[in-house]
This record gives sequence, structure tokens and C-alpha cells, in this order.
Amino acid sequence: MWYKKVWIYIKKYWQILLGITIAIVAAIFFGKSPDRITDLLRRKNEQADEELQAADKARTELLRQREANLDKYLDAVKVLEEKYKKSETEIKSKTKKKIKKFIKDSEQDPEGIAKRIAEENGWEYIE
Repeated sequence: MWYKKVWIYIKKYWQILLGITIAIVAAIFFGKSPDRITDLLRRKNEQADEELQAADKARTELLRQREANLDKYLDAVKVLEEKYKKSETEIKSKTKKKIKKFIKDSEQDPEGIAKRIAEENGWEYIE
């Protein structure tokens, strides 16, 4: 007869019984080794630290490579500028020589000189 009273009590207050059961199961599951939770948190923290270190290392390497590439670029630009200056000087001197030759060849015809200079340099002669 007492079990009928217990059954009625369980049906009426089942939420309390369920809460107590969950608390007991949780205490058994987590209570045996509280080090499991702290170990899990410690491993997660270590993993996050490793990821941060890897990201920092990658960023540092990227910046180093960027600086090296920038130095190479600036050196290449210097070399090209020097070559351009040399070739520009050569072109100017060659052009001056051609112009002097044209002037000597046709001293009496100034328009002929202008036409010939324009033809040689790929310019358009306008009267």
C-alpha cells in the first residue's frame, strides 16, 4: 500500500525527481574526475596559444618577405633608371649627330632639313 502512495507522489512531483536524478547523474559523471574539465580547458588554452603563435609567425614571415621583395624592386628600378639615362644620352647624341649631318647635307634648304629630321624621327612635318 505504501508503494501506491509513493507512485502518486512521483506522478505529482515528477519534475523534482527528474531534477534530482539529473543532478546525481551529473555529479557521478563530472564528480569522479574534476581534473577532466580543467584538463580540457587547459588543452583548449594551449591550442589557442599555439594558433596565435602560428599566426604571429606567419605574419612576421610575410612582412619579412614583403620587405625583401620591396628591396629587390627598388634595386631593379635603380638599375632600369640608370640604363634609361645611359640610353637616353646615347639617343640624344645619335640624334644630334644625325641633325648635324642633315644640316651639312642641305645647308641651303631649311625646309628640307626639317622634313628629313621629321622623317628620320617618325614625326609629322607641319608647314
